[in-house]
Amino acid sequence: MSKYSSEFKLEVVKYYLDNNVGYQTTADHFCVAYALVLKWVRKYKENGYAGLMKNQKSSYGGDFKLNVVEYMHENHLSCQETAFHFNLAGDYVVSKCKHIYYYEKRR
Repeated sequence: MSKYSSEFKLEVVKYYLDNNVGYQTTADHFCVAYALVLKWVRKYKENGYAGLMKNQKSSYGGDFKLNVVEYMHENHLSCQETAFHFNLAGDYVVSKCKHIYYYEKRR
């Protein structure tokens, strides 16, 4: 279970967007880490409310992983930016896809 509810994350994001304040000010107001506010705002901007919800999917098929890595390369994105685009739990998911992609390519 996520430490923070989707509703709380939305409240934080809305505070940031509606009050025209910085990430640190928002983080201080809600007593959360600066990095979380940054992450939640970026996920919200990319995927709306769905970006703030816990991703229930824990495994992905080979075609999806291939699409993720190819999209990342075609658009010159970082693992984190790619994770935001695909609404993945974190950049570690993209890193694993990338690792598998390059491992398979060498075989």
